Amino acid sequence: MKSYVTILGVSVLLSIVFHASLSQAQNVSPAAGAPANESTQAFDLESLIPGDWLSISSLEQVVEMEVAASEIVWIATTGGVFGIELTEGLVVDVFTTNDGLHATNPSSMALTSDGAGLVIGYRDGALDIVELETRQVRTLNDIVRSTRFPDKSIRSVAVVGDAAYVATGFGIVVYDAKTWLVRESALQFGAWPLGLGIQSMDIRPDGSIWVATSEGVATAPSTSSLSLPASWQTWSMDEIGSPPFTWIRALDQGIVAATSSSVTQYKDGIGWSEWTQAGSMESFDVVEVPGTDQRVLLQRVRMLVFQGDNVLKNIPFEDRSARIELSSSTSNASSSGEITLLRGSLTRGVIEHRFDGNWAEVSTSTMRLNTPATNALKSITMTGNGFLGAVSETFDNNFISDRKKGMTVYSTTTGWTNVNQFTNSTMAEANFQLSFQSVATESYAYVGSWGSGVARMALDAEGTPTGEVTLFNALTSSLRGWELDNDQYVVISGLETDSQGRLWTVSRFASRALAFHDEGSADWTLVPKVSGLSSLDLYEGLFIDSRDWKWVFLKSASRVGRGVMVLDTGADPTSRQDDQAVVLNASSSSGNLPDATVTAVIEDQRGEIWIGTERGIAKLLFPDLLLVGGVAERTAQWLIAENPTGPSPYLLRDINVTAMVVNGANQKWVATANDGLWLVNASGTAILEHFTEENSPLLSNAIQDLAFDPATGNLFVSTSAGVQIYQDRANQGASKLDNLSVYPSPFSYERHDEMILEGLPTRSRVR
Repeated sequence: MKSYVTILGVSVLLSIVFHASLSQAQNVSPAAGAPANESTQAFDLESLIPGDWLSISSLEQVVEMEVAASEIVWIATTGGVFGIELTEGLVVDVFTTNDGLHATNPSSMALTSDGAGLVIGYRDGALDIVELETRQVRTLNDIVRSTRFPDKSIRSVAVVGDAAYVATGFGIVVYDAKTWLVRESALQFGAWPLGLGIQSMDIRPDGSIWVATSEGVATAPSTSSLSLPASWQTWSMDEIGSPPFTWIRALDQGIVAATSSSVTQYKDGIGWSEWTQAGSMESFDVVEVPGTDQRVLLQRVRMLVFQGDNVLKNIPFEDRSARIELSSSTSNASSSGEITLLRGSLTRGVIEHRFDGNWAEVSTSTMRLNTPATNALKSITMTGNGFLGAVSETFDNNFISDRKKGMTVYSTTTGWTNVNQFTNSTMAEANFQLSFQSVATESYAYVGSWGSGVARMALDAEGTPTGEVTLFNALTSSLRGWELDNDQYVVISGLETDSQGRLWTVSRFASRALAFHDEGSADWTLVPKVSGLSSLDLYEGLFIDSRDWKWVFLKSASRVGRGVMVLDTGADPTSRQDDQAVVLNASSSSGNLPDATVTAVIEDQRGEIWIGTERGIAKLLFPDLLLVGGVAERTAQWLIAENPTGPSPYLLRDINVTAMVVNGANQKWVATANDGLWLVNASGTAILEHFTEENSPLLSNAIQDLAFDPATGNLFVSTSAGVQIYQDRANQGASKLDNLSVYPSPFSYERHDEMILEGLPTRSRVR
């Protein structure tokens, strides 16, 4: 719907205009100058204006670290890059997609030779060149545009002098580090196959380049013509006597490379041999201590300090780590007697270890920012003072990421609180993980998991988690899983609240799948399955409308959609006697849904019910008549375009809906599995917006959930690549004109093309 405002007799169109201001480089990060600790928030969620996008990234899991001579460590994480000044422990800057980075989750990073810039590589082949002083970000797509080889992922980046070496899935691309034009490419190493992917690359202090591939290890002087296969000396894995290496480090004293269970080293004049003293624990990185013959090897739960080839010190730690670096102040440990080691954690940011000359630990400090534990959230729910997120129902088969899948709570007062196996002993002891449903009340946040039941976290008056977690699973409650599989494995595929504040859940495919729970109580009450329902109809999803009717998404045991059941549980939910229910499906006489697989249901401000499916959307104009009416009252209407231009008159007929929400103007935001984000008008006859990763800052076209904050107009968008906020103009109307604001003020026809009014009472008419 378009609105007009009359200003001095002239009509000015108020339309929804796309803004990308927060996706461009800004003058300063909101975290710059703050302490590098858990209280410092990296993102400003309070200063959005209509049309703005804000990406919320996790900066906890370290991918790469680079230490500049100025005692600034730059940390690449799965959500972006930030810098910390080590002397004072202050944040220097933060770069995410909000600041122009190409994407979340960089694969590699290097400092330019003068320390004035960063080179950041990504798995799709893109390179970001970041000028640190000006905060300008330039993206290079030379590798992305290459069509010769399918694997364009960037594995390693190194800068030496005026050359930047980029190791990819097909070889090495060499850039001029001043002009950022491609100089040459190394696509073949000796007699090995053309386009061989590089697992890891490093450059030795003498300037020689070392690469690990599936065929073996190759090296060449950086001064040689790298594009000539004959420039490369090679060792096959048979010659080395090892499986292919996952990483390689080129040190002054030699080469160190590792598999998941062994470490091998190369010494000049001697050759390759297994570093048996390193043991069989998986290793991730190694550094030399300047001025000594000591090396530090980073392994899964420890750091080993070696004097020569022998273990001098075993330094255990509890979390998992990916990288280690020495601070630039540790330039000559033999003379200074002090060693500062930086450990890049997969769960806690950067840990700074300070040792004396005998490796006695003097101090340990953690440097991290206040951000979510992970990027993508499967489910988002608004709380009274922020929002709650559940992470994912999918196993990564990864010790770190799977155990992070608990809950993330954001409070406008205290910021982010991550509750998972790494931060909560109750979850750790019960191996609670894979949460993918969420709901919140005034006093509690709930998440439902894939196999671990429900977790309840108490919230204080400000909406901040108190740390008290209660688990409801097959051992601690009446909830049960699918009997044909394992009734002890409780998959919570639906989680909602009703108008009385009562919690309702669906345990996927269980014989008594529906259950309810009064806020704060110790157990759940199981509800009998509706009588007369087909044995093929198993409960999966759940939505509760304003009448407290339960809309239960149905599937067969083979996961084929069976429509949606509308259920009134009556005055006594535990009794079938007062139940009323009807099943709507794709049959023209039983619902007329666009598809039998229902994925989302919402109720709009007019009381209409909108049903999203794997193939389009339908709506019920008078849902009150569903349980008492006939075929006509149970026939859903497909969305029909007011001005059809294609072969079909139906609007969004073939989209795979994943979530829907209603904004303050009764318009509907529609999320899809692979086609981005849509906004349709209140009646469902016209498309107002269509955001994709190609035409907007949207991180991914695969959207998992939506949540709308009617007080602020913030639309929370959970994509497969991260969570974003879009500031929608259509926030909730006020009840009176106490807080009306109009901007820009003063308005100039020469400089402004829109005027924004906020705080208008509901149903206002602007003339």
